[in-house]
Amino acid sequence: NPGEFWNQLALADAESISLREINEDLAVLWGKFRKFCGITFSGPKDLLVRLADRKESDDIERRKSISLAQKLAGSGTPRLG
Repeated sequence: NPGEFWNQLALADAESISLREINEDLAVLWGKFRKFCGITFSGPKDLLVRLADRKESDDIERRKSISLAQKLAGSGTPRLG
């Protein structure tokens, strides 16, 4: 019940709420993600750089695959589908 939820927040008289107060499962998942990031990356900039590098690498591989498919299609190779 949404009304009850907001009433409980008002009764708590807090200036902020935690994710745990809203959804326990999401709070646990968020905690695991934060731990993973802390172990895997040296900081926020490292996370962004490594994700950007991966995206660029994925884009390069995708372009190579498209180019190969176009070459094969142009060489008279039967198309699938």
